[in-house]
Amino acid sequence: TRIFSAHVFPLCISIMVSTIMPTAEALLALCESLDRAPSVSEQDASSFLAQFQLDTLLQIFSAGVLPADKVSFVQSILSKVLSTSTGRSALQHAQPYLDAALQSPQPPLRRLAAEQLSSTLQQHNPLHNMNEAQQHALMQLLHALQDEATAVSSCAERGVVQWAASSPALTSALLAPNTPWGMRVRELSGSRSASVRLRVLGLLVELGRAGGAQVALQLQASGLLLDLLGRELGDTSDPLSALAALNLVSELVEHSPPGMTGTLCAAVTQALPAMLGDPLLKPGALRACASLVRAVLLGPGQQGLL
Repeated sequence: TRIFSAHVFPLCISIMVSTIMPTAEALLALCESLDRAPSVSEQDASSFLAQFQLDTLLQIFSAGVLPADKVSFVQSILSKVLSTSTGRSALQHAQPYLDAALQSPQPPLRRLAAEQLSSTLQQHNPLHNMNEAQQHALMQLLHALQDEATAVSSCAERGVVQWAASSPALTSALLAPNTPWGMRVRELSGSRSASVRLRVLGLLVELGRAGGAQVALQLQASGLLLDLLGRELGDTSDPLSALAALNLVSELVEHSPPGMTGTLCAAVTQALPAMLGDPLLKPGALRACASLVRAVLLGPGQQGLL
C-alpha cells in the first residue's frame, strides 16, 4: 500500500497541476487585460467571476501554479474585481471559500482572504444589525492575528481597527468582556506566544491612534491596554518582548489623542522599577519616560488624566 501511495499520490498531484495550469494561464492573461483598462467596471467584474468562480480561484492559488512574481499582481486585480458591487455581491456567498483560503499554506492566499473578510466587515451596519457574515468575518480576522505571516496578521489588524474605530458602539463591542469579540481579544492577550500578545497590543495601539479621544477613553476604561502593557513591560524575563512594547509606547506617544497619555504613563510607571533594573531595558524605559513627560508638557489638557 505504501509503495502504491508513494507512486500514485505524486501522479495525482501532477495531473491536477497539469489540469489547472491552462486555467491559471488564462487567469493571468485576463488580469493583464484588466490591468490595461482605466478601471474595473461592473461588466468586467461580472465577466471575470463568470469565467473564474471562487472555487476555481482557490484551486489556482492553492496549487501554486502561478509564477511567484505574478501572485501579488493577480491578487491586486482580484481585489479590484471584488471591490465592485458585483464582487461584493459574490462575497456574500463566499464564506466557505474565504475560510478555506485562510487555512491555505500559501501566505498570499491567506492575505487575500483577510482582505476580503475585512471588506465584508466594513459594510457599516450598526452593531445591532451586523449580519452573520460580518460577525463571522470579525471572528476570523481576530483569529488571523495569530498568523505567522506578518502581511496576513497586519491585514487582519487593519480590518479590525478600521471597523472598530468607525463608531464608539463598535469600539465598545470589541473591548467589552461580555461580547464574543471582546472575550476573544482577552483570550489572545493572554496567549503563551509573545508575538500574538504583541499583535493584540499593536491592534489596541492602532485603535487608540485611529479612533481619537473617544476611543482613547474607552481603551482607558476597559483596562485592556493598561493590563497588557503592564504585563509586557514588567516581564523582564522576555526583554525582546518588553523592548517591542516600549517601541509601541513611543510610537503612540507621538500621535497620542487626548486621554491616552494617562494610560501610557500608568503602564510605564507600573513597570518602571523592573525595567530600570535591567541594563537592556533601561535606555528604552528612560526614552519612553522622556517622551511621556514631553507629551504632558506639550498637551496641558491631558495633565488631569495622569
